[in-house]
Amino acid sequence: MYGALAVAFAFISVEAVNTEWSGIDELHTVLEASAAIIALVVGAMAFTRHYSHPEAKYLWMAVGFIGAGLLDGFHTALTTWLSAVYFPTLLDTAAKGSEFAPRFFLALMLCFSGWSNQAAQDVNERFIYFMAAIVFVVCVYVFAISGLPVPQQAESLIRQPVELIPAALCGIAFLGFLKNGNWRDKARKFDHFAMVSLIAAAFSHGALMA
Repeated sequence: MYGALAVAFAFISVEAVNTEWSGIDELHTVLEASAAIIALVVGAMAFTRHYSHPEAKYLWMAVGFIGAGLLDGFHTALTTWLSAVYFPTLLDTAAKGSEFAPRFFLALMLCFSGWSNQAAQDVNERFIYFMAAIVFVVCVYVFAISGLPVPQQAESLIRQPVELIPAALCGIAFLGFLKNGNWRDKARKFDHFAMVSLIAAAFSHGALMA
């Protein structure tokens, strides 16, 4: 089933690339704001799940979605018409980087989540919070503040090769969940649906965004 889903998502992604549909600035703002809100809500749910039944994978997901939501919110604010009017220089240098930052951050946290197999008594919450905070600050500085250019190759088949990074991280996270084997347990359906989501994410980044 996972293999069939991978083929289906790959086909959908490739077909979507060939469409000529184009959005507008206002729609972009709505989509980014919606993504930020959804990520924050999912992060809050993951926190609730972790603190009711502590498990490291849920805490990694919680900090991942909360961080991604904050980064998406920053990108939303950065790309509104107000920024274009009052901060045009910042918009030019940081827009692309701030768009990539939440995707990279979330994919990396999901990768840690997939390969985490710690029991409740072994969860080192301080370490997880510390690592997430370090990665978050690096993402903000490197991609959103410093204006590091995101490489693009307009004439190449892979126009945005940087998107292959979160695609690979989602793939590695999928292998982690696969190795843990909890997806076989019908009483623990979370891992199964997490793997389905990671397949969609990997092909969205690797076959569509890239």
